[in-house]
Amino acid sequence: HSFRDGMAIGLSYAASRPAGYIVAAGIAAHDIGDGVNTILLSTRGHKPGRFDYLLLAADCLAPLAGGLLTAWLPLSTSSSAALLAITAGFFLHMIADELLPQLRADSTPRIPLAMAVAGGALLIFVATRLAS
Repeated sequence: HSFRDGMAIGLSYAASRPAGYIVAAGIAAHDIGDGVNTILLSTRGHKPGRFDYLLLAADCLAPLAGGLLTAWLPLSTSSSAALLAITAGFFLHMIADELLPQLRADSTPRIPLAMAVAGGALLIFVATRLAS
């Protein structure tokens, strides 16, 4: 999915610079966790070896490759915006279908679900205001 993340960054920059900055910042923050997960899953908690670092390098380079692919595609601003909207819809579907039910199933949530959703919406609002 890191390749797809890079495509989302490329599409958002093609749609508008502020959108590109917001999407790139969000995906960069998300990819830090991806790198940690890549190492933890490949090593199973043991000392990383050469292959583990190769997997981490591939995980780091995949968004760059996805972004470069979108730079080579001859897309108009409106086409980029439409594809970015489809990508956003895909991520919202993943959240609604998989992550939120898991959050609700947790018997001892640290933060009430409504507060987490409101905080996320506020963060998105502030980010869009700062970018424009």
